[in-house]
Amino acid sequence: MDQPTWNDGLTNEQADAASRTGTHARLLAGPGTGKTHTLARRVVYLVTEENVAPSEILVLTFTRMAARELRLKISDHLAPYSDEMPHISTLHSFALRQLRRNATLIDSLPQPFRIADDWEEAQIIQEEMKSLTNRDLASVKLGFAKLSADWETLHADVEGWLENMPDPEFVGAWDGHRRVYGYTLRAELVYQLKKAMEQIPEFALELGFRHVLIDEYQDLNPCDLAVAGQVAAKGATLLACGDDDQSIYGFRFADPSGIRDFIEEFPGSIDLQLTECQRCGSAILAAALWVARQDTNRVDKELKAIEGRPPGEVHLLSFTNGVSEAQGIAQICKQLIDREIPPDQILVLIRSDRNGVFSRPLQQALNAQGIAVNTDTERRSVLDENPGRQLLSMLQIIANPYDHLAWRTRLHVADGIGATTARVVYDFAVQEGIRFGQAIHRLSEFEHTVPAATRGVLLALVQNTRATAEKYIQPEKQEAADPQHTPGELLEKITAIAMDEIAEADDRARVLAKIEEVISATGVATIQDLLLAVAVGREGLEPDLEENRVNILTMHKAKGLSSEVVVIMAAEDEILPHRETASAINDDRRLLHVSMTRARSKLFITYSGRRTGQQTHTGRNSGNPVRHLTRFLTNSSLTPKNGAGFSVE
Repeated sequence: MDQPTWNDGLTNEQADAASRTGTHARLLAGPGTGKTHTLARRVVYLVTEENVAPSEILVLTFTRMAARELRLKISDHLAPYSDEMPHISTLHSFALRQLRRNATLIDSLPQPFRIADDWEEAQIIQEEMKSLTNRDLASVKLGFAKLSADWETLHADVEGWLENMPDPEFVGAWDGHRRVYGYTLRAELVYQLKKAMEQIPEFALELGFRHVLIDEYQDLNPCDLAVAGQVAAKGATLLACGDDDQSIYGFRFADPSGIRDFIEEFPGSIDLQLTECQRCGSAILAAALWVARQDTNRVDKELKAIEGRPPGEVHLLSFTNGVSEAQGIAQICKQLIDREIPPDQILVLIRSDRNGVFSRPLQQALNAQGIAVNTDTERRSVLDENPGRQLLSMLQIIANPYDHLAWRTRLHVADGIGATTARVVYDFAVQEGIRFGQAIHRLSEFEHTVPAATRGVLLALVQNTRATAEKYIQPEKQEAADPQHTPGELLEKITAIAMDEIAEADDRARVLAKIEEVISATGVATIQDLLLAVAVGREGLEPDLEENRVNILTMHKAKGLSSEVVVIMAAEDEILPHRETASAINDDRRLLHVSMTRARSKLFITYSGRRTGQQTHTGRNSGNPVRHLTRFLTNSSLTPKNGAGFSVE
């Protein structure tokens, strides 16, 4: 059988974009135009036609899911030519990897590098900062949000930033807290990489990448963009891929001007476009483009449905209240399923769903129709439940016996040990000038330091944890505590550890399934790399879909997905836009455009004239039941239809 070539199955414009070399380039790729496919084939082209070593190619994505998709596409096509793979990761994973490689040059962060993940930040760091600063949780979250905003917008680069912080008490308490636990926040990773690249002459990127492909360039914030510029300054050729119409992460200061201004920022760059949407029918695409084109600052670009594709259907449905809306959507889903559309090809999207205020009544209505539902709007990861945390903390301790956040987690999930005991350990660590894990060990060993009952609890915890960890470290055989594994070997080892750590078989199976998903998505080979992948992953933006069920997601989680049928629920002006600021209006306009272009053949957009019960307290006019169609559609050619009794043709 002949080996596949780099351009097999590509359209002419995809092949042109994949094979352009010689300078920086911007690839504007609208929804459904095959951007990921083109990116993957560009890597194959560079290796097979330009003789670039895979190790000299870096591909950066926004989510783990996107990295996994690219890794699979590239490996499938590149395998006949090379056993090597380019480095493919999220930007945060890349930042962490480079910081770790240059750790001996960096003295501004606790060593060894330990990234606090989302659960640790919420359940340990924020909760303990409440007590340390005598503040409520909202105030603590605001303090961290301000720090994160300053890193992401580069306000932290302003001279005297730390000295002039409006809340030095908070910063001081946090600095002391991170010293006890030895952690770095995920939010500061990219900023710390930027600083190191600028300030440390000896700082070296891994293998000196020659080609850097950055996916979803429109979702980079000013700090991310600065890192991209630094990478280019070190000699790499950039390919910036994305679409300013799909910039939807304004909450992390993503700025579409990055991709809009790329040609000016990198003089001599070439401009490439993918214009053929292979996903949406022309009717769906026309409605979505109506929304996008309301932004006068967008890059004007061509986007058209491929010839011969059915136009698809777009229906704008009005309901009297939220109850009738949920029942109407459920009836539509039942009719579609009866017409042999699989339930998992129906995607329901909601702008926000705090406390399940929209998804819960919809799920009840769907269940009443005999339809199975998966709701992933606020659900936390299985790794953030106690069994998952039990296993992760043990893995951390196997990788590093003095992982201080891991020891704190062991206290958190252990039966009968509360925050009071943890505070005793913390205060002792501060008093002695040591870290948390060291403090637990000392307090478990010396009778006079704490009451006998406290010492007994800590001693049992330390002994049980050590006994399990030492089974897998095996220092007497002089084996590495964390050797390289194949994915199968790594999962097998973690499964054995899970047998010791998680008693319930169902809990163990759910946790291991998630671990297997992370291993598959990231290609990690060691326990430490797995833990780092968990820490820097953006679980809140990664959809958790289920087969044979109607999936309900937030609109932000739908990025990168497609479905035969999409229902956009609660498309009301009081919710879209969620605020009246210019940036929020632009963000939510693009968010609606992205959500509409997830649909391949049928798009339903619903709204209610009134919200009752808990739904009354949603949106900008919380407490007022009256609602209106979103401004982004009021002047469109779509004519609202009465959703009650609507029948799918």
